[in-house]
Amino acid sequence: MMIRNKGFSLLEILLAIVIFVVGMLALAHLQTNLTRSATDANTRTVAAGIAEEIIEELRGFRRISTDPNGTVFAFADIDDAFVADTVPRGGINYVVTADVKGYEFNSDLTAVTETDPAVAGVVYDFKTIELTVTWNNNQEFLIDEGTTIANTDMDSGYIALKDVIHSTPALADAVIAADEEPAGGPIVDYTPGLNPDIVAIQLSNDAKFKESTQPKPDVIRRDELVETWFDVITYNTVTNDEGGDESYFLRREEFLVVSCECTLRGADSDNPGFKPTVWNGKEYVEGDRVAKSYGESANNQQSPYCDTCCRDHHDDPNAASADELYDPYGTWTSSSLGSNHGHYGKDNQGNLESTPVSAGNDYVESCRMVRKDGFMRVAQDFRQEQFIGLPQSYLADTAGVTAYSSYVTDAIDNFIDDLLNGNSSPDLDGPGDLSPGVTFPADATNNRMDLPVVSPAADSAQLVTRGIYVDHLTAEALAVLDCLAPTTIRGRGESPENCAAEGLNIGSATSYLEVFPFFDVQTTWLSLWEDNVNGNPIAVTNEQLADDNSHSRGLASITSANQGDVTITSRMHRGNVGLAATDPIDPDHYANGTWPTQLYLQANGGGSPPVITGTTFSGVIGAVPGVQASGTTFTGGGGVVCQQNLTQFECIIPDDATSPTLTISGYWKNSQTDLWICESMNELPVLGAPSQTEPKTTVFDLSAVGQDWTDVQFTISTSACTP
Repeated sequence: MMIRNKGFSLLEILLAIVIFVVGMLALAHLQTNLTRSATDANTRTVAAGIAEEIIEELRGFRRISTDPNGTVFAFADIDDAFVADTVPRGGINYVVTADVKGYEFNSDLTAVTETDPAVAGVVYDFKTIELTVTWNNNQEFLIDEGTTIANTDMDSGYIALKDVIHSTPALADAVIAADEEPAGGPIVDYTPGLNPDIVAIQLSNDAKFKESTQPKPDVIRRDELVETWFDVITYNTVTNDEGGDESYFLRREEFLVVSCECTLRGADSDNPGFKPTVWNGKEYVEGDRVAKSYGESANNQQSPYCDTCCRDHHDDPNAASADELYDPYGTWTSSSLGSNHGHYGKDNQGNLESTPVSAGNDYVESCRMVRKDGFMRVAQDFRQEQFIGLPQSYLADTAGVTAYSSYVTDAIDNFIDDLLNGNSSPDLDGPGDLSPGVTFPADATNNRMDLPVVSPAADSAQLVTRGIYVDHLTAEALAVLDCLAPTTIRGRGESPENCAAEGLNIGSATSYLEVFPFFDVQTTWLSLWEDNVNGNPIAVTNEQLADDNSHSRGLASITSANQGDVTITSRMHRGNVGLAATDPIDPDHYANGTWPTQLYLQANGGGSPPVITGTTFSGVIGAVPGVQASGTTFTGGGGVVCQQNLTQFECIIPDDATSPTLTISGYWKNSQTDLWICESMNELPVLGAPSQTEPKTTVFDLSAVGQDWTDVQFTISTSACTP
């Protein structure tokens, strides 16, 4: 029997030592890599933190333009050299470099232009800043007690961070300032708009003003789907050390009116919409989400904001007060507490249907939107309380602007007086002649302006219209207004202490006119213009709506040497569709939604405004989908005088008319080669073949009209008319 000795041989021991050593070397290498990775990660974290700190510091500017005294950090100071720095942290020097670029929005707001941020005097809309933070780490790293390792490839590195800094921070947007400037916000320079298109309304004796930028339409589908943008700016003007005036931005409200085609959906708790965004006396407040009927954008060939408009512009069935309705007064919709306001579609001829649509069907919509926290939210509908026509020249000088500003604030005072003293349906007092205190040139009775006799090409004058819009006041807004209203209105006195006693935090410099949500808006290029003499001896332009007001409306010109006074009429809808310059969306719009204003123009020393009598020829015009009936133009011939109000028209055929005719023109549809105007009774002969070139025209013979026709129906059709 063989006895084996148990134990390890020398070879086995050596092999075990080799394996152990190899393992320990791998562990040491792993530890080194972990140390390097942790150190590199920490270094990069510190560098990123430095970059973020610098960006936030740059957002803290207190002015837009450079401070002449050099004591206040300004947006204009931000450039490559200003940002460059070396920041020591944890024994490492972090070197900060910057690449700053300035950008300005182009006039159409669809693109930007890069400019050199070092150019003096340039005011940028925003700047992009790319920060690069580099480091050079010369330290040795401790990997064990008493053991260090050289930095080798851990000696350097960099991170890059890119961000955008806007010249007007969101902090200052659309909030009543607690003092002369927004609390915590920067001092932002503001350049007031120029007369006559933009008029500053003085809010108080301490040089606070409010003005609206000129509304600019963006035509998505001509005469049918439109976006219209404008801003309302509140600012104050002070005298600087050099004796000049400087204006500073206090708050901005950004508005959009959009017309849409939507598809109606039933109430769905999984797809709720919002209640309307309302004014609470200090700022616009977004409504709560509720389960209610909602809509969806019917196509992608319209404004992207139609998604929100279609979804939200529906009343909450459980609305407790007018504060929660989109049309609180039901002025031009069938809105009422406990029921959704009506939504209507169009028939095959493009005419508005007489009954509301049901779920699954398409309807037309128009929304007023306001920017809130960076997003456009659907607000309560616009409500025009006054519509005024006047010569543009009236607002071209300081005296006219001062008088007009006084008229607006006097009218608002009357409105607030009625509102706070129990009138549930207040209205702006005073007719369209700017009473009290403002009259037109030449003739205070007839609002007449004289067009000078020069040459036919130069003998013209621009007429303008302005609309004064008033928001619904919520209970919160009324409480604020009640505290600030002067003794002449409420008897409590204009005292911030009154508001403080009510628990309302209102700044000591706040005017009650700042709290009251009114907007004086230039509406010339959104309203419809017409004259009563078919362009002789004065014609007024009324071109098709175009982007950025590139069309002409309200330009009155003498066309002949005849003498006479001419009545110029301008109309627009008082709600959302007026500012969008589109067809009505509710049947009630036709009955009570328009507001006319008139001017009398004197040509070549003429006499009194003409009085025309004769046979009345009136009715409506409808259209196939995609063609806006109100975009057509009705022109009489042989003495016939026509006026048009949206889709309604009225012509007077004088008793002594010779070969009376009616020309309908200006109808158009994208990608539609041929269109016809058809008369429902087929009793009016068409003179010649309808023109199918732009502008399309059809001429009707009115000789057969021997008595009043008050129910005439024309339709724009895609097929030839048949008897």
